[in-house]
Amino acid sequence: MPGVELWFGPGGIAAGVGGVVLAAAAWVRAWRESRNADEKLKLQRVADEEKLELEREKIRLEERNADLAGLQTLTTELRTDLSRIRDDLTETRKDLDEERRKGDETRRDLDAERRRTDEATEKIDRQGKELARLADERAEAWKLVRRLASHIRAREEWTILHLQPRPPSLELIPDDVVHIVFPDGGPYPREPPDTS
Repeated sequence: MPGVELWFGPGGIAAGVGGVVLAAAAWVRAWRESRNADEKLKLQRVADEEKLELEREKIRLEERNADLAGLQTLTTELRTDLSRIRDDLTETRKDLDEERRKGDETRRDLDAERRRTDEATEKIDRQGKELARLADERAEAWKLVRRLASHIRAREEWTILHLQPRPPSLELIPDDVVHIVFPDGGPYPREPPDTS
């Protein structure tokens, strides 16, 4: 602030005091205007900074809103994916239940087939034993037939050669017990062909 020079002119001290008062008032007014200008400049600077900060905050809010919108879109997509996955899991569970049911049916069928196989095996075993028994009986029957045939042949040969009754050493075969017919003639029965 510049200094104040006092000049006492023709009006004397009174005029000088009045000039001082006017000069002081002018100085105060100039000081206030300068201070007001500084305050106004400071306030304007603060207002500009606050406005800039508000603009930055607005940008941050817009970015945050954009992020939130993106998150909402992503959340919606995730919910859609989760719903689709839930539906797929439901279908998979249904398929697994169907496969389990088919597996149970197949297992029951296999058990039934195994029982039928066991029954058939037992039946075959019984038939095999029966066939073995019949084969043994057939072999015994053929032994008896060959034995009877040998006795008949011996009796016929003895009768033809000696023209007399058969010797007592040969086993007697009563006529009323055994009667054998040979359709092809001759005393020898036909044995079954050897298939072994």
